[in-house]
This record gives sequence, C-alpha cells and structure tokens, in this order.
Amino acid sequence: MNGKMRQFWNIIEINGEQVMFPKENITCPICSHDLLIHNFIATFTTQHSFYHCDVHCKCSFCGYYAVFGIPITKEECEELKKSKLHGKVFKEDLMKIYHNKIEYNKSYELIKKKLEYYGYW
Repeated sequence: MNGKMRQFWNIIEINGEQVMFPKENITCPICSHDLLIHNFIATFTTQHSFYHCDVHCKCSFCGYYAVFGIPITKEECEELKKSKLHGKVFKEDLMKIYHNKIEYNKSYELIKKKLEYYGYW
C-alpha cells in the first residue's frame, strides 16, 4: 500500500476475515457524525494498471455517502478478495467492526431500523 495511504488505512481482521479499515474515525462533512463502512471492493483497474480498494462509507445520521479509493498491492488485493466480507453490504457485521465505538453503540438500533426500512436487514 502507498506510504501516505498506509498512514490512514489498514487491513484488519474481523472474526478471521480481512477488512480495509481507517486508522482514525472519519466524520461526515455535512453533519459531523461518524461515517461507517458500508462495504469495500478490492480490484484491478486494467485501464490504468493498478490495484485498489474502494471503501464505501455512509453517515448513519444524514445519509451522506463517500467512496475512498485506496491503492494497494496485488497481494493485498488477493487477500481482501478472499474475505467473506468483500463486496458485502455490512449489516450485523457492523456491530463486530464497531463494537468499541461509543457513538455507534448508541445509534445501533436506529441504524438497524433504517436498514430494515430500506430492505437491507
């Protein structure tokens, strides 16, 4: 992974599965609540010949949606693609990923209701 990106992003393990994850909380530029990971996709771009991981994040408060494109190595791409969480919209996995985030724990039921309403859960 590129040096500057390595300062902000890391590949972590959640219940034996690899996930691209920020080292710091990312806050929503609209309402300042936390952006939570929605899903991630590791891939190779043939047009520009590089590996990257797109991490999709969403604000559970206002709905703002952001995509972060992180350059990665071929080995990291293969590792992330093997993860059962690769390309999956996080639902119950959110609790495993954010188990220690106070703001997330407070809003878990609200997020669950929103996801159920929109057919995700």
